[in-house]
Amino acid sequence: SNYLTGTTLRREKALISNELRDSAAAEVVSFILILAVVAAGIGISAAVILPEMEKTAEITHSSELQDSVFSLKTALDKQWLLGVPETYGSLLLPSENTALHLKPGAEISFRHTDGNKTANLLHLSALPAYTHLENRRIVLEGGAVFLESHSVLPHTAGDSNTVLLCFSGEETTLLANTPVAVSYFYLDAETYTNLSSIQVSKTPYLKYWEEELRGTENLTLLSYHLALEAVP
Repeated sequence: SNYLTGTTLRREKALISNELRDSAAAEVVSFILILAVVAAGIGISAAVILPEMEKTAEITHSSELQDSVFSLKTALDKQWLLGVPETYGSLLLPSENTALHLKPGAEISFRHTDGNKTANLLHLSALPAYTHLENRRIVLEGGAVFLESHSVLPHTAGDSNTVLLCFSGEETTLLANTPVAVSYFYLDAETYTNLSSIQVSKTPYLKYWEEELRGTENLTLLSYHLALEAVP
């Protein structure tokens, strides 16, 4: 009787031990499965949701940068329209992660009533440094604004003459991780009449300028000095 009782107890303990081991193993497997599901969810978020969020933020920043270039063009035109040479102004560009390039742009030469003239158009380009964006280079040249190769804002025009923004300063390249202040100084304006033999060179927007300047008889050149400075 004692032998049977001892054997029965051992069997019950063995069964309980096996059940505990199976239960513990099941809990471990369940925990591992939950971790796998969570990791998969994080992976999907990192692969799909976060890049989409980043892309949306980058497109928003690019649009803001484009609007700022539009505002700069308007500010430069306004200085001329007010007719007060040697006036100063500044504008803040939201240019985080942006490559800015300021230089003498397209070269324009022509004959006029009093002789020959050669000048360089103002050229300021802004390229957001994003891997998700392509063809987002924004350029202000001569008063016209381009998005890559397409004109999105025309150059300035007077009542009876074409108006172009010129620049004779030093070439500047700035890789900005902070906003950038663009300082501009309106120097003077000079109008030329009875134009002939207009030639444009040294610009990726040659076709645009050739078409816009074809048949131009009177031309006003606005001289500006610009400077770029990163704002901490």
